[in-house]
Amino acid sequence: MANKGLFIHTIIIMVSVFICTSCKSNVKMQPKTQFVWEPSVAAPIYYPVETKYAFVTFGESGRYPIMENFIGTGIGVHSGGVGLDDFDTEGGFDLPNGLDVLWLSYAEKKYYKANIKFSQELQDRILELFRENVYDSEYKKNRHYTGFVVTLLPGGKIWLYLDCTTRCTLVCDSLQGKEVQVSLKDFEKDAFMIHGTTEKLCESAIKDYEGAAENLKKNGIPLNLWDQYAERFRYDLKIVFENEKTILSPDVMSHFSNGELYCNDDRVPKDMQARIKYIICRWRVADTLYMGEFFFDEEEVLRSFPLALGRDCRQKGELIVHIDKYNNGFDIFLQVGDKKYELEETKIHVFRETPENKDSDDDDDDIFFNNHRDQHSSTFKFIGE
Repeated sequence: MANKGLFIHTIIIMVSVFICTSCKSNVKMQPKTQFVWEPSVAAPIYYPVETKYAFVTFGESGRYPIMENFIGTGIGVHSGGVGLDDFDTEGGFDLPNGLDVLWLSYAEKKYYKANIKFSQELQDRILELFRENVYDSEYKKNRHYTGFVVTLLPGGKIWLYLDCTTRCTLVCDSLQGKEVQVSLKDFEKDAFMIHGTTEKLCESAIKDYEGAAENLKKNGIPLNLWDQYAERFRYDLKIVFENEKTILSPDVMSHFSNGELYCNDDRVPKDMQARIKYIICRWRVADTLYMGEFFFDEEEVLRSFPLALGRDCRQKGELIVHIDKYNNGFDIFLQVGDKKYELEETKIHVFRETPENKDSDDDDDDIFFNNHRDQHSSTFKFIGE
C-alpha cells in the first residue's frame, strides 16, 4: 500500500509539472501586443507648426497627449512628448490606433485638423515593426522601436514614423488632415491678445525658427516636394577603398530624404530606399582613424535618382562612394549596369585622429579634408527636411 501511495503521489507530481511547464510554454508563445512607446510631433525645420492639441489614441479608449506645441525639429525627428513614467502602467501600452490633432501651419497661415482611425493594415504594420529587432553594433545588443513620431507637413499631410536610437522608419505617408476655419482667439487666447490675427501671428512666429522666413521667401511652399522625398528606389550603398588594407567600421549611418535613417549593420532587410541625404562613416588605416561626413545636394539627388534608377522600381543600382589611397580623393556616383551618374555636388568633411592628435583640444587639428570651407556643415539642409 505504501508503494502504491508513493506511485500515485509521483504521478500527481509529474502531471502537475507537465501542466505548469505547458502553461509557461504557452505564455512564452503568446505574441506580444503591448509595448513601451512614447509619441511626439514633428514638422519640417523650415515649415514649423503650432498645435492646439495632439493625441495619439490606443486600445479601446486610451488617449496619449503630446505636450509639445511649437514644432519645427525636422521630419521624423522626435521632439518633446509625454513619457511612460507619467502614466501608471507596466509592460507598455496597446498599439497606436489613431490621431486627434489640431494645428496651425505658420508658412501657410492655415489651420488643419485630423481625427483619424488607423486602418487595420496600418495597425498590422505598426505591430510588425514593434516586434522587430534592430541590432546596435556599438553596444552589441538588440533594440526596439520606442518612439511614435507624428510629422505634420504643409498641405495637411501627415507622416508617421517609428524610431529608436539607431533607426527611424517611415510607417505611413498617406494620411491627410483637413483645412478648417478657426479663430485665433479660440486657438490661442494669448496669441490673439498680442497679435490680433492669424496672419500677424504667423508672420511673427516663423521668424523664431532660424532660416524659415528666408526659405519661405525664396522657395515658397512646394507642396509636391514631399511626394518626391517619399519616392523609393532599388539601390544599395557601397563604400570602396583604393587601399585594400583599409577597415570600414560596420556602423555606417545613412539618412534619407523621407526622414528615415539607419545603420547599415542593424540586421534589418533593406530593399527600397528613398533618396540619400547624408552619410556618416568611419574607417581605419593602420593606427589612423578617419570619420567622413557626406552631405548630398538636394537638386542633384532629386534629378539623378529617377534618371539613373527609374520610377518603375525595376532597375537595381548601387550608390558608390570611392575613396582613394590618400583618403582625400572621392568619387561618388550611382551605378546601374555599366552606366555611371556622378554626384559631383556632394559636400565632404573628413576628420582624422592619429596617435599624435588623439588628445588634442584643438578641433582644427582633426580636420583632414573639407571641400566646403566657405560653408558650415550645419547649413546643409534639404528645403523640406
